[in-house]
Amino acid sequence: MIREAIALGAGLYVALIFYQALVYPPLGGEALVIGIVLIGAAACYLSPKHDLVHRVEAIALWGAVLLFALYAALKIGGVL
Repeated sequence: MIREAIALGAGLYVALIFYQALVYPPLGGEALVIGIVLIGAAACYLSPKHDLVHRVEAIALWGAVLLFALYAALKIGGVL
């Protein structure tokens, strides 16, 4: 049930971002990247391989943490 809800949410968000790209054409590249990432994430959750799902979750979590740390360092350093 949760996997299907995640896939449905990703599908709705992909539809929304592509609609925004149609309304605001400069968002086309961003919409494409976000769409690919969300479709890949939803496909991963629908996979029967739980080890793969766990590995992707760990990579995404640490990626988010490291990007936040990079943002903080750049903000403190005065670059942003």
